Amino acid sequence: MQRAAAEIGLADDPPPEKVAWIRDKLIDTAASSERLIEVLLLLAVSDEGLRRRERVALDETTTTVTEALAAEAAERDIAVEVAARPVTVEGDAVLLDHLVHNLVANALRHNHPGGTVRVRVGPEGLEVANTGPVVDPATVPLLFEPFRRARASGSPSWRRWRGRTAGTPARAPTPAAG
Repeated sequence: MQRAAAEIGLADDPPPEKVAWIRDKLIDTAASSERLIEVLLLLAVSDEGLRRRERVALDETTTTVTEALAAEAAERDIAVEVAARPVTVEGDAVLLDHLVHNLVANALRHNHPGGTVRVRVGPEGLEVANTGPVVDPATVPLLFEPFRRARASGSPSWRRWRGRTAGTPARAPTPAAG
């Protein structure tokens, strides 16, 4: 697809503005492909279990991720509310960063202009909610399977995600619990 876009767009000696636009489009497409490959590699590694565990300040990770996505939220006219209370968890810092990023990015992308994304993190766990379309509750467990996506149904209302392990809510341990 990238090659076809370049060949068609660059045919007949296009003006510099069109060349610049095509260049930017190809760079965006390449970046998107790189992100896809990175996610697929992370998915493959995460299925093997964690190779490295370390103490991660999940509240700091969440704050960093939401700040990094602020421009996208503004472009989409979506308010982001963050309530971050200190909490440290054991895990892989890179995978946790990707987890939080994916949850917040999906809450932005599956929302509507004027909507809201609420992110809460603390000793109770991590919660990401938005005002986007409702996801059928029967579909939610399937979302944790590789390569699954939900189809929206019904009218917009708050949609929530909480980590689950073996069907029970996953809780971030309190600092005292380790």
